[in-house]
Amino acid sequence: MTKIESEAIIKSISMENGKESIFVWFFELQEDARLYLNVAAEKLNLEVGKVFKSTFINWNGKWSSRGPVTESKDLYVTRTNEIDQIEILVTGEVLEEPDEEHSYCPWIAHPHFGDVLDNRCQIQNHAGLYYTFWICRRKIGDNYHWAVQEQANC
Repeated sequence: MTKIESEAIIKSISMENGKESIFVWFFELQEDARLYLNVAAEKLNLEVGKVFKSTFINWNGKWSSRGPVTESKDLYVTRTNEIDQIEILVTGEVLEEPDEEHSYCPWIAHPHFGDVLDNRCQIQNHAGLYYTFWICRRKIGDNYHWAVQEQANC
């Protein structure tokens, strides 16, 4: 059993069989995880887009936390798109060339979200020192990746 203390961002909160399910992105290892609480997330001032810190445990290859949680400074501006999916405003510096490892998509490395794929070629302004863009989780090929939704500084 591996334990890691890390910050995470809440991607979604839903009700399943009368229980709240909280899905998060775990920054330390750049992986999906679950947060299980004994009280409603709103009682802890947790909502989609909030960043918090907790100890995550790997059980049979899946990361989860059962708290306690500590609210962290909001690191990102977030919004919800038309299909109730979180989008996160991030910045990146170097747009890398497509390669096999990245599903033949251009990509930008990010310290919290890993390699963000630009599979729809949204990044167009190459004159700046860095890019600002909205990302969301998207299935590309057989896997889910953080992907550019749209560029923000055109």
